[in-house]
Amino acid sequence: MGNPTELEQTPQTERNSTSTGNNGSGIILYVTRESGSFPPSYSESQSSLGEPSSSSTNETLVLSTSSNNLNSMTQSPSCSQTENNDMNDTAEQENGNNSISVNAESDATRSVSEEVMTTRILWPHSTSCTFACFSCIVGVYNINRFSLLVYLYKACFIVEFLILSLVLGIPFLCLQMTLGQYIGSGLVDMWYISPAFKGIGFALLYAYIVLGVYTAVPVAWLFVYFKDSFITSNQKYLWETCQGNFSRIYCVESQNQSSLDFVGWSVSSYFHGNVLHRNGYSNQMANLRFEIAFNLAVVWLIVFLVLSRGNQLYGKLVYALVAVPVSLMLLITVRVMEQWGSGISTLFDTPWKSILMDSTSWLLAAREVFLTWVLYGALCQQMCSHNKISSSIIKNVLAVGVGTIFILILASLLFASCMRAITDKDMTLIPSSFEKPESVKFLLPTSKFQTTLTNVTPINFVIGECLFSSVKDPLSSGYQVLRFTTEIFPATIALSGVSTVSSFWSISFFLMMITFGLAQQVALWSVVIDSVIALKPKILKAWQTFLTIICCITGFLLGLPMTTNIGLLILFFLDVCIGSLWWVGSVFLVTIIVILFIRGRPYGTDQLVCLISQQQATRVLVLPMLTFQWNVVLPVSYLILSIAFVRSGNVDSTYPWQDNDTGDTYWPLWLKKLAVIIQTLPLLIVIGGCIFQAFRYLKTFTGQTLNERIQQWCCPVFATANMALTSSQNNVVSSSPIGGAVNTTFEDDPPPKYTPPPSYSSATARMLIQKLVRSRSLNEGKNRKAVNRLFFSPVLPVTLETIYGETLPSNFSTPGSSLSSPTN
Repeated sequence: MGNPTELEQTPQTERNSTSTGNNGSGIILYVTRESGSFPPSYSESQSSLGEPSSSSTNETLVLSTSSNNLNSMTQSPSCSQTENNDMNDTAEQENGNNSISVNAESDATRSVSEEVMTTRILWPHSTSCTFACFSCIVGVYNINRFSLLVYLYKACFIVEFLILSLVLGIPFLCLQMTLGQYIGSGLVDMWYISPAFKGIGFALLYAYIVLGVYTAVPVAWLFVYFKDSFITSNQKYLWETCQGNFSRIYCVESQNQSSLDFVGWSVSSYFHGNVLHRNGYSNQMANLRFEIAFNLAVVWLIVFLVLSRGNQLYGKLVYALVAVPVSLMLLITVRVMEQWGSGISTLFDTPWKSILMDSTSWLLAAREVFLTWVLYGALCQQMCSHNKISSSIIKNVLAVGVGTIFILILASLLFASCMRAITDKDMTLIPSSFEKPESVKFLLPTSKFQTTLTNVTPINFVIGECLFSSVKDPLSSGYQVLRFTTEIFPATIALSGVSTVSSFWSISFFLMMITFGLAQQVALWSVVIDSVIALKPKILKAWQTFLTIICCITGFLLGLPMTTNIGLLILFFLDVCIGSLWWVGSVFLVTIIVILFIRGRPYGTDQLVCLISQQQATRVLVLPMLTFQWNVVLPVSYLILSIAFVRSGNVDSTYPWQDNDTGDTYWPLWLKKLAVIIQTLPLLIVIGGCIFQAFRYLKTFTGQTLNERIQQWCCPVFATANMALTSSQNNVVSSSPIGGAVNTTFEDDPPPKYTPPPSYSSATARMLIQKLVRSRSLNEGKNRKAVNRLFFSPVLPVTLETIYGETLPSNFSTPGSSLSSPTN
């Protein structure tokens, strides 16, 4: 790109995006403001479905400045810029429907505008992001997992979970939320900062698509429970009687014998026979179960309706999606504790030392931390990318962290109270398994169950758990989905009767679980759709509603096989593949290393902490702590835990035993190979993306040196949005037109180097211009005419600051004037 020499004046309020290009002795700094080139969706008052305008106007401010002058603008600045951030936010709202595009050209005229810019909608309310992040973390699945593990390992598990959350979970959540707000980009489009590792974004997108498809199916089951909870005081719940064909024989036999464990059979018979419509031992796919398929369609319809208009609608409905289940959780817990609250004391009546010294409980707590804060916590990066720069990250992190822990502990108290209602009937919980009709029973008289649950080894996956007893059956896994929702609570109200616990509480409980599941499902697919749009934002943003329909229809079709007779087996297989977690730790380990070590400044810990706190006293305390957590604790811990998770969650190590007579194992060989492919595919995507980007950036015919090509491949230097044109204010971050915060530093501080003096003609011309301007400073109009008539050599670009020798006066304005150099 040649040296631009034309200066077009633009209003100061419109100078809110810049870019540079390195061009010989100088760096080209120019601003482009476009109206109508993007859908009008940057302003928080605009609809998420804005369509591109047919008209487009450009106003360009072009400055040519030497790299020495630019260095004063790129020094590591101070972090206290609240006033400037507020001014930028105000300028954003005043721009209305105007869109901003940023172009940056290097020596090879490489444009990064499509990589940097994505059309982002700001949240309609300042707290919408907090509620959206909460719905990402808290869902129906971790409520069921956590409450069961607390009952098995008592209050010791809460202590272990809290410790590991403070060390491994919440710091990672804070890092993700800070990155999203700082870069203003999500999982896929953030990798313009290091193109070599763009495959990480696609690997996470793949994982969340698989996760979103199969976690929607259990939510559809809960609609059946919700429907069957509407009974009168003279009726019985359907799960109090034998239902369907699955395990019906054992249920009827137990009923005829008036056995105490009849409820253990009836609740399981209702779930497998009436809800899933399973047919005994058959492992054939058979026909679709219409009721489950219909409920699944309802789930996806709700997801579409909430996301159809993007964040403008979702940011409002998210309050209801969070407030309703949390309120119901409080009411139900208080009601159940009122009658069986004595069961909470059993959580503290335990040998603390033996459990705290047990490595299994710590490993389960680490898995739960990964499933809660890491796997779903990465979604919060995309949520925070829609924040304004004035949003407080500390408040968001504290609100999400404290709220999550509060809900999980509340669920544990509810679970313990329900178990008190069961033990009062002289019943105890035993490991159940979904494979065979005779193994689905989960309650047994206390006198018949010789093994305590503390001797049962659990493994927590995403939507369910495996409980391994001492008797190892090659055809039984001990796996069950949503034990609390599908086993414990129905058994509690069945044993108590409608006269003791009104059907209102059953309706409220299943409505609460459905809402928790829908809220997390909506949050997950909001991130997926945003990531897809980020691939080609200029084109796809206008088609957001259509893309939402396509994603929902695709998710529904992919989930239909899980509504068949073998649906539970498919769910178990996918849950083991995703819930093995070793590849999750590996992907996020690479992410941390790339961002904080390979990419580094201006995306290092010190810059991120500046966004977290703008007070010097707070940064002095926070910076060392987060630096140690992010740069040392998280990488080392994730490396160790990834290795440990290989042994605890993979399909071979989970079920190593086999049938001594036939030699058969639980998983056939072809399924084991498929599981390995599903688990290693994210890592292969990362490696493949790195190789592909290396071919693009390291090719030899670009005319650049090898070092320059490697730098563009791993750590490109480019302009970012919202560079302040006044050099008197040095900003670290500024509010972005795309809804997030972006870094305003063009490049890292350059090492000291020798700068050759300007040529004789340029130095002489600059000296003459300065003398001429100062001698005629009383008459600004004549002064500008003299400058316009002056010719100077184009060897060294000249700025207005160079002409005056000082910062431009605030009242300096020359509409329509221009500086031009001779064409010959």
